Amino acid sequence: MLLNPTPVQSNLFSFNTNTFISNFSTLGPYFRFGLVYDDACDEGFTVVSSRTGKKAVFAYDRNDVSDGEVTGYRFVCVSDGLTNLRALITNT
Repeated sequence: MLLNPTPVQSNLFSFNTNTFISNFSTLGPYFRFGLVYDDACDEGFTVVSSRTGKKAVFAYDRNDVSDGEVTGYRFVCVSDGLTNLRALITNT
């Protein structure tokens, strides 16, 4: 079953080309990834629309790496009907 891990308001992200983009520092000191499914170890978070209250759950996909340092975390949306959405949380 799909869970609703770590809800975050959409106004903490910019949005460009189907991708929500934010920095870890913008999300606050208590932001943590949570379990996406009740029967798997996938981790991610939930974007909650500040306008409509609708939710989109994102699961970890891969890291962006530059000069051996992780500069970003990439996520794919796993919510029905929203699988074209992506998210990037930068670590700069």
